[in-house]
Amino acid sequence: MKTKVCLFLIIISYFLTSCKRDNFSINNPKIYNTTLYKIEYFKHIEGEAFAVEENPTFAIIDKEELEKAIKEIRNADNSEPRKGAGWNKVKLYFMDEVMVLNTSNEKIGTKASGDFYDLPNNNFIKRNLK
Repeated sequence: MKTKVCLFLIIISYFLTSCKRDNFSINNPKIYNTTLYKIEYFKHIEGEAFAVEENPTFAIIDKEELEKAIKEIRNADNSEPRKGAGWNKVKLYFMDEVMVLNTSNEKIGTKASGDFYDLPNNNFIKRNLK
């Protein structure tokens, strides 16, 4: 009987831990400890699923602007589920990795469907699209 109870508890704890929501991957310690050297923004092509323009609409390479932008991304909060095939893309170029994020210019997330987080009202995207 004790063996069955232990096995039951192990199975339940496994399911509880495996079903937890993913953290926003920008919180990955690897990314916090590497240098961001460029951000590129690509607009979605209207009417085409998962398609963005070939050339970036803007790029940020200024160190101060990069620091502001990454701080805004790291501090994005208030997650809510979203899904879609028409997101704009933000590419973060780190020394050892390129991270692609999806955005509506107001929310940002790591996948086409899943949790998206609020960016500040006057965020790095809106400032550079003016």
